[in-house]
Amino acid sequence: MAGGTGRVELWHPDEGWGVIVADGAPGPIWAHLSVIEGSSYRPLDVDDLVDVEWEPASQDDFDLRATWVRPTTPRPEERAP
Repeated sequence: MAGGTGRVELWHPDEGWGVIVADGAPGPIWAHLSVIEGSSYRPLDVDDLVDVEWEPASQDDFDLRATWVRPTTPRPEERAP
């Protein structure tokens, strides 16, 4: 498994999956909402910054699949006033 920092390039909130591009990854990474760290569902948005770990896989025409994602971009409601 490998990991690094990345950016959400595409996210389908209604389907619960998207694509992350990350430093050091040899291509785009397919990600499912089930691997997003947190105690409750937190969708990702395009351009969110994330920490991501991935593995080689054949998933919907992608060669990499996320095994863990942690958002690092705070949501507006999470930012201090």
